[in-house]
Order: sequence, then C-alpha cells, then structure tokens
Amino acid sequence: MTSAPLFPTLPPDLVALMADVLVPMLVVVVLKTSEVLLQTFRTVFVVSGRRLPAGMIALVEASVIITALSLVLTDLSPPRIAGFILGMGLGTVVGMEAVYRLRLGMVTVRAFVPPAHAARSADAIRALGHGATVFLGEGRDGEVAMVLSSVRRRDARRVVTAIEAVHRPAFTTVDNLPAPGSAIGGILGARV
Repeated sequence: MTSAPLFPTLPPDLVALMADVLVPMLVVVVLKTSEVLLQTFRTVFVVSGRRLPAGMIALVEASVIITALSLVLTDLSPPRIAGFILGMGLGTVVGMEAVYRLRLGMVTVRAFVPPAHAARSADAIRALGHGATVFLGEGRDGEVAMVLSSVRRRDARRVVTAIEAVHRPAFTTVDNLPAPGSAIGGILGARV
C-alpha cells in the first residue's frame, strides 16, 4: 500500500509562476516596506538630534534602497512595480505604528491650571526629572497659568498624570504629534 506524499507536488505552471512572479514581488514588498520603516526611524532620530543612530540607519537604508531598486529596474514587470508601490504604503503604516509603539521623539506638554496650582504642577513635573516653565496669563474666566514642558513622547502620559494629581481637571495639550490633540482632564485626539 502506497502512502500519500506528506507534501503534495505543485503543478509545474504554479511553481514557475511563484518563482518568476510572486516571490520577486514579495521580496520587493518586504524591501520597500523595510526601507520606508527605516526612513521613518531615521527622520525621528534626525529631528531629535540623535546623530549616531540616524547615521547608522541611513547606512542600512541606502543598501535596502539599492537592492529594491535594482530588483525593480532590472525587470519593470507590473508585479514588481506593484510590489514597490505596495511596499511604500505598507512601510508608511508600519513605520508610523512602530514609532507610536516605541514612543520615539519629543513632545511638548502644556497644562493650563489656576495660578495657585502652577508652582506645585511645575514641581510635580520636575520631580519626574523634566524641566517645567510657568507662564501667567489671562483666560476667558480670569487669570490662568500655563505650565510648559518638553519631554520624550514615552514620558508624556506620566507628566499629564502628575499634573492632574495636583489639579484635576487640568486643560492639557500635547503637541508635536502626528495629530495634535487636547482635552480637558487629559489627552484626546492623538495617541501618546
């Protein structure tokens, strides 16, 4: 009695299609996605003034660009072009999500509190190891103080929580995000 093969044999036409069209297309998608992901990280590091990581990423990024372009330009077939385009879009989405999840970059936290709570709010931020500056001003309902602090994105939520521990609800904004947002009593509209 003959047993069935563990892995069925693929038809030769399907193997040829995979080898000539699908595999090169997928390789281009992966390379282009990686390139755009690296470009996103490099941009974040350049903006935050981190020269060494930005330079190292640029080296890898350049090699990925050359490899992806050589695969497409040696065979301008529609599947490879589609792979290049798909990789560009996918790389943008993956890069943005990676920057969010890794909490890279800097943000500016602004809290608007009554002047009586400004010094304590600034001290709460400083206790976390960040700088804080207080500005006095006039709002719709009278005197107001703005407590301003530039922090790493990953520290923004802790800073807002520290401010709210002093005065809740504080009108808090977090800027320099892909979609800046604000809300009374916290952060709304942008993922911090």
